[in-house]
Amino acid sequence: MVEDLGYDAVDINLGCPAKKVVKCGGSGLLRDLPLLERIFRAVRTAVKIPLTIKLRAGWDEKSIVAVDVAKMAESLGVEAVAVHPRTRVQGYSGAADWSIIAAVKQAVKIPVIGNGDINRPEDAERMFRETGCDAVMIGRAAATNPWIFRQMQEFAETGRYAIPTEGDRFRLLIDYYGQICAANLPDGVGKMKQFACWFTHSVGNGSELRRIVHTARTPGEILSSVERFFEGRAAALAGPSPVGAGRSEDPGHGPSQHLGYEATLGT
Repeated sequence: MVEDLGYDAVDINLGCPAKKVVKCGGSGLLRDLPLLERIFRAVRTAVKIPLTIKLRAGWDEKSIVAVDVAKMAESLGVEAVAVHPRTRVQGYSGAADWSIIAAVKQAVKIPVIGNGDINRPEDAERMFRETGCDAVMIGRAAATNPWIFRQMQEFAETGRYAIPTEGDRFRLLIDYYGQICAANLPDGVGKMKQFACWFTHSVGNGSELRRIVHTARTPGEILSSVERFFEGRAAALAGPSPVGAGRSEDPGHGPSQHLGYEATLGT
């Protein structure tokens, strides 16, 4: 069906750790490799468009199966594999074990896409260097810093990248919220509050902005509150600078001094 609808590829997600998903799919399938083999065969037979998978390291630390699953997938015609090197039991806690990505890359010839703990361009460069992966996949970092893709390209080309200003953050937030209001979505307020949970962690005094958004009851009220918040921030930033204020720091990505790093992304 997906092929008939014009989709470019089919991706089987073996990475989702949500409780309601793992009962019958997601990373829960990593506990049953014979079933996975049957699924891969059936989907590969059903479609001619590219077939890819994303997987976790395994269900828990006693069953790390990423290499085995990747090799099986390759043998059955899967054309790329994305690896998030945490187990399902870990969820998003602890550090991603990039050595698992490297092991998968050594074991298969199909493209391997690395994922996990890439929060800034320097992380992507290090993942390429340490794992030999063919590409990187950005997940949660994109919700808190939507500029990361542009920053990665800038870092690869110049060795430095721009950090978004308060004005950049305001324009992106208010534009997104404006689109939600214009669409008149029944769950518009919920979407606005959800995005606030992610995006405002990189905004100065973001906890206050989250409080404002979460106490509002309508999309229009949220828009007005966000505009007032950033007007107040702009006024505060325009005032006298305290001693040491010349050192710019982005809450999500550290001090601006890192702009001088050399670019080695993808080499």
